[in-house]
Amino acid sequence: MKTMIKRIAMIAFFFFNKAEANNIGSGTIASAMLETSSQHVSKDGMVNWTMETEFSALPYVVEQYIFDRWVKIGEIKPMGGPNSNSYSYPAVFHSGENKFRIKQRNPDRSIKYSEEMVYFSKKSPVCYQVSKNNQYIEFSRETFYVIYNPYGEVIARGTGESVDISKYEKGNYCLIYDGQLGGFRKKNVLMKNSFCPIVL
Repeated sequence: MKTMIKRIAMIAFFFFNKAEANNIGSGTIASAMLETSSQHVSKDGMVNWTMETEFSALPYVVEQYIFDRWVKIGEIKPMGGPNSNSYSYPAVFHSGENKFRIKQRNPDRSIKYSEEMVYFSKKSPVCYQVSKNNQYIEFSRETFYVIYNPYGEVIARGTGESVDISKYEKGNYCLIYDGQLGGFRKKNVLMKNSFCPIVL
């Protein structure tokens, strides 16, 4: 069983990197520093930052480092003006070290990044299992997750304690969760609602 999961994870890792590489824009100018006057992550899961002056109306994108790359978790529109403005955005911690940053794209397509914000969570690592009838992925607690199908396409992304996989086709899937890489095999299930479902 462990060998099978390891093989699925290796296949998933290839598709994960292939799919994410397709999301990288072309023609982007070198990045610069986004100068915040203060920034921190609070223990209640809020990413906080303050800007002294704001000349761009383009949104602030909040990113979290998950597994091996930065992932967008949300965005906020600037209030603008010469006054100091403060912002907060909710995040879901994974176990261990959590890293966040703020990104803003300028009209000339250059990108500014804030300094990284680090928060160490004492939450226990998340475990997961495929439910008995191969209908759900169940996590031990709430976590951010991303699921890739056997072709490397994102088919599910969100935060929760379970994911409905009942309509997924048979095959091997990549599962990113709790800042880790995992995988699972979806099987065909006949007579799902009976007392004796058949798993193929």
